[in-house]
Amino acid sequence: MREWLEWRAPSLHLGVSRSAVSLVLHERKTRTWRVLGTTSLSQQTGDAFVPTLHDAVQALLLTHAPHRATLDIVIDDRLARLWMTTPPNGATRLSDIEGAATMRFAHLFGEMPEHWQIAGDWQVTHPFCTAALPRALVDTLTVTARACHIPVVGIAPQFVRAWNRWQRQCRIPGWFAAMHDGLLRLGITLGTPMRLHAMYDVPMPPDPDVYWLEQTLSRAAMLTGAAAPTTLHLCGTVPNEGRVTLAALNLHALAASVDLAVYDWQPSELLATGGALV
Repeated sequence: MREWLEWRAPSLHLGVSRSAVSLVLHERKTRTWRVLGTTSLSQQTGDAFVPTLHDAVQALLLTHAPHRATLDIVIDDRLARLWMTTPPNGATRLSDIEGAATMRFAHLFGEMPEHWQIAGDWQVTHPFCTAALPRALVDTLTVTARACHIPVVGIAPQFVRAWNRWQRQCRIPGWFAAMHDGLLRLGITLGTPMRLHAMYDVPMPPDPDVYWLEQTLSRAAMLTGAAAPTTLHLCGTVPNEGRVTLAALNLHALAASVDLAVYDWQPSELLATGGALV
């Protein structure tokens, strides 16, 4: 019954980046996306960012949210921390691997774990993806939505949301990649079905081509000690020349590309779709 009610409820999606916040509606029956509103945050830095975000989200929800809507939130990876955690030998309890993830976070980023909300694909037998979001950011978004009587059904960084959306459709062994707003994040995978083994991110040039992509994969393979992939499952815009299979790389486009001639989608609006549109 609950799943039926959630399917019937209007599905709102919020994209949050450092520069903007966008509210998008997903029409389940037609499987289409419609932008409801976008607010720029580009002038806000430091301690002013979270209060300004609160005001912007509240205004968007009060103005545009339909009755009985649910809200899914996608956070730009630049506001998050993502890393791989290796479970300690002999780990059997959730507390064991949670502790390992917290220690790894402090070692990698030099920040206080209590200021971050940490979640992971908890595993005791192999390394797993772990992500952290600023606790002040998460609390502000969830409290604001609750004040507008809108339940939050999920909140995650963009890469995690894209991986969860497309993982099961990556049937051919290969790496996974998410492109968004000038950042390429690679998920280096192992096994069948695929599971994440390592992550690697790199800024993108203004007009990346498939040859740059191929060189980036080779560099990532060398730095991580993995074999270069022959297939890349890409949640991002495929360069025109990439639609022809190269000798060393087969590109598998996952997400639908928007028609900018119909509507000029902004990065935070695409972010809100969680990898459904690029």
